Amino acid sequence: AIVHAIRDALTVIQDEALSGGYRASAAGVVGLSYESLGDREAAIEHLRRAIHLDPSQENSYLSLADLFEQAQRYSEAVDILQAARGNFPESPAVLLPLGADLIRAEHYQAGIDVLHELLRSSPQIPEAYISIADASHKLGNTAQEIEALHRLAQLKPDYPMIHVLIARAMLGAEPADYQNGLNELSLAEKEAPDDADVFYLRGKAYFSLGKYDEIGRAHV
Repeated sequence: AIVHAIRDALTVIQDEALSGGYRASAAGVVGLSYESLGDREAAIEHLRRAIHLDPSQENSYLSLADLFEQAQRYSEAVDILQAARGNFPESPAVLLPLGADLIRAEHYQAGIDVLHELLRSSPQIPEAYISIADASHKLGNTAQEIEALHRLAQLKPDYPMIHVLIARAMLGAEPADYQNGLNELSLAEKEAPDDADVFYLRGKAYFSLGKYDEIGRAHV
């Protein structure tokens, strides 16, 4: 069935009497069909063709960028999403993966800037805060990392492991913020009493503080 779909769509693509949008949709079908068959390079080729035939179809950019992400070809994903941004400058569907892929490509500040732009218009996207925190950590900007995580905690208090994430950032700061870090771990323990990360980080904090008698109790 997939092979037949590819054949029919290729016929549409080659018909220059048809509109660019219609032919682009057919190229998208071919690209996604090749993806389902495991032929990534053929899928990439036809999704590029879809963009060329009709640059106004957002899904073609997103599907192509997703293929590059799957192959960990993040710089190429960034290039595609930057092109998409030119046509869809305020689209959360473009800005979120663009920011994340810039960070994966080690363009940390550029990724942070894109994600901050996204959050100004769409503040309800948890993944953006996590990506900002991750990039900030890699840049050694602990204050910005903690700020992003705090904003996420305010937005989604039940986000998985949010208090552990905040505590880890606080305890890894220079200088470490032991008191607030331990407070965050207490909140984390209420939500997940058996979380091994809570006991590990608490024991590490007590060790650093020289409170050796507390270490055993932290691991009970």
